[in-house]
Amino acid sequence: MDALAAIAVEARALGSWVLSISTDYVFDGASPPYLPDDAPAPLNAYGRSKLEGERALLAADPASCVLRLPLLYGPCVDWSESAVTSLTPAIVASAGADSSPATMDAWATRYPTYTPDVAVVIRQMLELRATGRPVAGIAQWSGDEPMTKFDIAERIARVLKVDAKLVAQRTPTDSTPRPRDCHLDSDRLEALGIGRRTPFDAALTTLLANYPDLPPR
Repeated sequence: MDALAAIAVEARALGSWVLSISTDYVFDGASPPYLPDDAPAPLNAYGRSKLEGERALLAADPASCVLRLPLLYGPCVDWSESAVTSLTPAIVASAGADSSPATMDAWATRYPTYTPDVAVVIRQMLELRATGRPVAGIAQWSGDEPMTKFDIAERIARVLKVDAKLVAQRTPTDSTPRPRDCHLDSDRLEALGIGRRTPFDAALTTLLANYPDLPPR
């Protein structure tokens, strides 16, 4: 929080623009979709810390921008880098003849968002700033395909062509409270002509094809 405020103060003095990444977890997930100016109500420490950072940045420099993003996935060097790709080892392992089923959350709705698409969004925001029209305040970008981790796991298994044994967990089990559905409304950026969404299955197929060193089946 203090670091963001300090960066914003220095950037403002230099006439620079700050873009800070935040999260959909600033909301409690009870009333989606969420507009940028909807009242935040984070359920856990992560969401609270990101909200404090948002407020510190914008208080220090209202011309800066917070970009809220949901569950991210994309090119990686390790399966654990994303909550999407981290499901892969358990999915593959469950396909073994003597393997136990893999239990996957089917309670919380997510909106997986492809990091190359986020890169395009940020580039377009920078291009808009270069024309003298920087985006200030809070903006949001999100994929538009709702799915649970169970749904994601089924689609990963389909892309990998493995006969995974999956069990849907339909009640929350995390010790840390998590929001059920924090769908972010992206209309503000779309109205500016900003945005790109790669269909999840297409992105997943590309992602898994580029990383052939899969967990043993």
